Formats: sequence, structure tokens, C-alpha cells
Amino acid sequence: MNFLRKIFRKLLPIAVIALGASALVYLPDIVPERYTDLATYFGNERARQGLVGYSVAALRYGRLEMVGAWGTDARGIPLESFTPMAAGELSMAVTGYLALQAEAEGKIEPGMPLSEIFPDQAFRAGERGSAGPGGAATLHNLLSHTGGWSPVDLDDRHPAGRNLESSLRLLTRTPPRTRPGETYGYLETGYQVLGLSLERAYQQPFAELVAAKVFLPLKMIQSDASGGEAASRLPEGSTAFFWTAVPKAQPLPPSLMPSSGMITTAPDFARLMVALVKPAPGRPVLGGSAALSKLTTPLARIGGWTYGWQLREPRQGPELVLEANTEAFSSIAALWPERQAGIVIMAPESGIFLSKAVLPTLLDGARNILLAESTEPPLPLGRFSILFAVIASVHLIMLAGQTGNSLSWVRSVRGRADATGRAFPITFARVRIVTGFTVRLLIAIVLPLLASLWLGPGSTWTYLFDREPGIAGWIAVALFLGMIRNVARFSWLRTPASQVRKIRLLLRK
Repeated sequence: MNFLRKIFRKLLPIAVIALGASALVYLPDIVPERYTDLATYFGNERARQGLVGYSVAALRYGRLEMVGAWGTDARGIPLESFTPMAAGELSMAVTGYLALQAEAEGKIEPGMPLSEIFPDQAFRAGERGSAGPGGAATLHNLLSHTGGWSPVDLDDRHPAGRNLESSLRLLTRTPPRTRPGETYGYLETGYQVLGLSLERAYQQPFAELVAAKVFLPLKMIQSDASGGEAASRLPEGSTAFFWTAVPKAQPLPPSLMPSSGMITTAPDFARLMVALVKPAPGRPVLGGSAALSKLTTPLARIGGWTYGWQLREPRQGPELVLEANTEAFSSIAALWPERQAGIVIMAPESGIFLSKAVLPTLLDGARNILLAESTEPPLPLGRFSILFAVIASVHLIMLAGQTGNSLSWVRSVRGRADATGRAFPITFARVRIVTGFTVRLLIAIVLPLLASLWLGPGSTWTYLFDREPGIAGWIAVALFLGMIRNVARFSWLRTPASQVRKIRLLLRK
């Protein structure tokens, strides 16, 4: 009977997970064999990909072809195509557009060192190997994230920054690790200093400058770069907890405006993309072969950045891509300059799985529709969120049960030792317990460091809980329960057998 109970306890979790996986695979999924239009594609895929809602805009042949919105925000209020959202890193494209204009108008010289642009600042000299002074970096280095600074050495997010001058002071206090152009290090602070240099070039505050030079000429009437009270216009953002959305506030610190703090809509951002690929009166800087050459040529030999976009080379030709993941909003945009086509997707929801898997999957399908006229239905990634929740629940219940069953586990180990007349089973159990505890402790320390390799420096446990609370919480609780189980087992092993028997008798009574 005991043997059957053990088998049942071991097989039940596997059966539950297998049932969840089967449901993932075999639940009815009514979708067309191929999508041929964007409206049907985004209308169907919102639920299949597990998104609360999003707004979308697409351009083809240099003009807006489709705008639309599906779903709601975290409060259940339906989204509209003109609903403003936090742009996140899409703000870099706006700053890059402004830098293009300033360069063409002779307001800035991209090759000018920062020490000449900001002569009142003392940049730190490099303290690592052959690193040169920070002031040797140029505006092109800031645009391409190759200034020599490492985001490991400074708080690149610095939400407490009051203005762009605070970003400049942060950069001047940080010594570079390498000479400009030698290494790639994604740095939002660099774009903030670029924004400050544009302020000084035009002698105009950055928010007013963007409004006058970008938003008004391009009719981006719902866009804003002032921060502060502009956040009140946003819908209720959220962060993903497996398949549910937890409402969350979205701060807009003024110091982040040039890099990740603007507000825009999907149609507004699409108008910016149209301006980049199609000549028009009033846009002397952009359009034509010269502008196309700038957009499709990286500013540095590493990193692939060009005026606020990251350049990739897929089979369809040059592709400019931007991904954004803020506290409560996520976005992705792609532009194919030679095809005069592009797509932008903006969602009032954040999450690492969302930004690294769901939105890129949606983008791939939209790309195929825009450039190849049709696409196959993508995997329903929303169902994986449900499967993750099932696996997490089963795993944590198992760990909790094993912790509560520590006394029986120790009794079993001692029974094997008594049966063989050797102390090896107890010694092996102690080694196993200490090893398990040590491994879990190391995982807790090392996991944020490993995440930094994928997500970028600064990926602490706080950041992981902030952007992916479901999976981060699962891992953290599992590590904690596992260590508690190890401590409980080790404590019972150290307790004399006679006392264990007395405790067992008391528990039975």
C-alpha cells in the first residue's frame, strides 16, 4: 500500500503537467490556414497570444495602410487607435530623426567631441587599460552606443533624474572602459546627453524642440515629450502575471525623454516612419537616396545602430527595428526603408516574455503579410503562459509537500542505514542536503547576472520581479522552499533517533 502511495505521489504531478500540455496542443484553435490581411491577423492573434490589448499601425508604399486597436487596458477600457501610450525606447527614433535634421541644418557636427560640445564639463579619464577620456566620444558614438562607457558602471535607468543635465553629470562622473568606437554598450544615458546637445544647439528646451521640429510638422498630434503630467493621459498599463494583467503605474521622468520617456500613438509613430522613407515638401533632410543611405548604414562597425534604430539584414532587405519594454507598456516597431513599409505594435502591458517572444512573433507574421502578402498562423503563445502557471503550481505544491514530509524522509534514510548496518545512507543524505542548499543559494546569486547577459546590465531580482513577476516569483519561491526543505531535513538528521520517535508519537496523538 505504501509503495502504491509513493508511485501515485510521483506520477500525479507528471500527469497534471501532461494534461496541461495536452490541452495546450489539442484545444480547438479556429484560425484560417493563412492570414492575408493585417486587420484579421491582429484581430485574431490578440487572444491567441495572451495580450490584454494593443494598437497597431502599418505603412506600405510610403503611406499609412492600416490603423487599428483591439482589446482593452488593465481597467477594461477599450483601446482606440489614437490612445496614447508610453513609447519607451521608441523615443530614440524621434531623437534620431531630430539629430538627422540638426545635422543637415548644420546645427550639430556629429564628429565633434563631447568635450567641445560641453566645455563646462570635466569628463573623467579612463581608468581601465587603454580607455581614453569620456570627452573624446562624439555624438555619433552616442547615437551608436559606442562611446566606451559600460552600463555596468552607472545606473542607466536613474528614474530619480530630474533633467537632462543630471544625465550629463552621470556620464561625466563615469570613466569609460574603452576608447570610443571599440566596444558596443547599449546606453540610454547617451541618448539623453544627445538630447541635451540638441537643446544647446537650438537654444530651446528639448520638449519644445521635439514638438516644433518633429511632432507638429509630421502631424503627430497625440505625441508628447514633456513628461510629468502627460502621464495622466495614458491608459492603465499593466505587467503580466502568467496570463493575467496586474495594473501598474507608468512614471515619465523628464531625464528619460530623449531615450525612453515620450508618449505617442501607433498612427503617430507610423507617420514618423513614413517621413523616414518618403520624400515630401517641408522635409529637406529626409527622403531620397542620401537619407536612405544614412538609414541603411550603421554608424559604427559594431552594434548596428543608425539614428535611433538598430539595423538588421534579413532576407527581405535592410530592416530597422526598435523594441521597448517599460514598467507598464511594451512596443515593437520595424521599418523596411527600401520597401517603404513598416509596422508598429504598442501594448499597455509589460513583461520579458511579452517583449522577447510574443511581440517579435506578432511582428514576424505582420512582416510576411506586408512583404509577402500572407503568413501562417503563429504558435498560440498565450497558452504557454497557462502551461507555465500549471507547472509552477505543481512544482511549488510538490516542494511544500516535501518540506512538510521531511520527518518521514529522514526516517526512511535511517531505516536504510539500520537495515544495512552502515552509516553511508546518512552521510550521503547529508552531502546531498548541503549540496542542494548550496546550489540553490548560488542560483539565487547568479541568476540576475545571467539575466543581465540577455536583458542587459542592471537585471537585479527587483528588476525581474518588476518586469516578469510570475516567473520570477515562481523561481524565487521555489528556491526558498527548496532551501527550507534542506534545512528541515538536515535538522531532523541531526536529531537523535530516540527523540525523533518521541516526536512521531506525539504527532500521531
